[in-house]
Amino acid sequence: MGRRGFTLVEFILVIVLFGILAIFTSQFVGIGSRLYADANILEQRMSDVRFALERLNREVRDAVPGSLRIEDLAGNAALQGPCLRFWPHDSAGRYLDINQAVSGATALRMTMVEPIASEMPQDNWWAIVNPIPYDDNTSLWSNCAAGNCVSKIITEEGTVSGATSLLLDKPFAAHSSGRRVFFSHSQVLYCLKGAELRRAQSVLNQPDKFSLNPDDLSLSSSTGELMANNLKNGLFYREKNAFAADAEVGLRFNMMSSDELVTLDHKMVVWNAP
Repeated sequence: MGRRGFTLVEFILVIVLFGILAIFTSQFVGIGSRLYADANILEQRMSDVRFALERLNREVRDAVPGSLRIEDLAGNAALQGPCLRFWPHDSAGRYLDINQAVSGATALRMTMVEPIASEMPQDNWWAIVNPIPYDDNTSLWSNCAAGNCVSKIITEEGTVSGATSLLLDKPFAAHSSGRRVFFSHSQVLYCLKGAELRRAQSVLNQPDKFSLNPDDLSLSSSTGELMANNLKNGLFYREKNAFAADAEVGLRFNMMSSDELVTLDHKMVVWNAP
C-alpha cells in the first residue's frame, strides 16, 4: 500500500495555524514581560518613597512640639497644603527656673539641669518652653497659646554643682508641663512640587543658609534635596478632630505606574508633645 503525503492546501493550513499560534504566544510573552517590567518599576518607586517616608517620619517624631506647620507653596499656613515645616529639636532637658533677672543686664537667666556634653545648647540657639500653638495660622516663632515661648540664647554662663545657667533675650510667658525645655538651631521644610517631594533645611550660624524666621526658608530660594519623584499629586493635612491634632500630621499622595494609580496615606506623630 503506498504512503500518501501532505497536499499543498494542508501544508498551507499548517503554516497558517503555526503563524496564528506564534502571534498569540508572542503577545502572551510580551504582556507578561511588560507586567514584570511595570511591577519592577513600581517596586523601585515604592522603595524610594518608603525611604523618604521613613526619614520624614523620624524627623517629625523628634521635632519640637508644636512646631509642625502645614503651608502652601507661598508659605501661608493652612490645614492642608503641599508643604510641611517643623523645627528639629537638637537638645532637650529640664529647667529649674526661668525669667531670672540679671543685675545690670537686660538678659534673663534660665537655670537648668546640666545636660550631657554632646547636648549642650550653643549661643544663638533657640530655647523653647511650653510650645503649645496659638492656632493653625501662627508658628512658635510668632506666638504660643500662653504667649511667648521662644527665646534666643545669648550666652552659656557655665555649670556649677550640676546646674547650667543660660542668658536669654526674652522672657517666657508660662512654665512648661514638667519644666521641659527644647533647643533648636534649624528648621526643615518638605514640599511636594509637581511630581517631586523635596526637602530643604536652614541652619543658624551658617552664612550660606537661613535663619529660623519662617520667611527665610522656602524651596523657591533653595532647590532642596530630592526625596522622591514620579508622584502625580499630594498634600499634607491635619485632622482637627484627632485626639492630638497639634501633634499629628498626615501625608497623602498618588503615584502613577503605567496606567495604575497608587494612593498612599501616611500619618506621623510628634513624640514629645505636651
